[in-house]
Amino acid sequence: MSTVHLVTSGKGGAGKSTFSAALGMALASTGVRVLVLDTDIGLRGQDALLGMQDRVIYDFLDVMEGNCALEDALIPFDGREKLFVLCAPQFSRVRDFSPKAFSRMVRDLRMMFSHIIIDTPAGIEQGLDDGAQVDAGY
Repeated sequence: MSTVHLVTSGKGGAGKSTFSAALGMALASTGVRVLVLDTDIGLRGQDALLGMQDRVIYDFLDVMEGNCALEDALIPFDGREKLFVLCAPQFSRVRDFSPKAFSRMVRDLRMMFSHIIIDTPAGIEQGLDDGAQVDAGY
């Protein structure tokens, strides 16, 4: 079972995404499998931050809704075979987010990765308020 790191702040522009990407790279450099999970629905940035924006086909909402297999939505980071990104949906609304489905997805991810870094949206968004962390094991 993995360790889940939730990177959050009540303010935008605090460096959450940059810290999440850097932490992911540092942990992956030790030889363990690491996932950076971008949960900023509508304003994702991990793919662009890591130069992978042209490789996104599926996002975590596709996984949660059963539109693709979890493995198909994971994007390996070039040059770091142990680092992966799972993007947030770009054009979906927060109300499409199901905390229970998210929790199930994170439980599945915990079996695949040593560390999961969850890069959250700025502020206290609905997804956090509704208890997305419930039953995910953290």
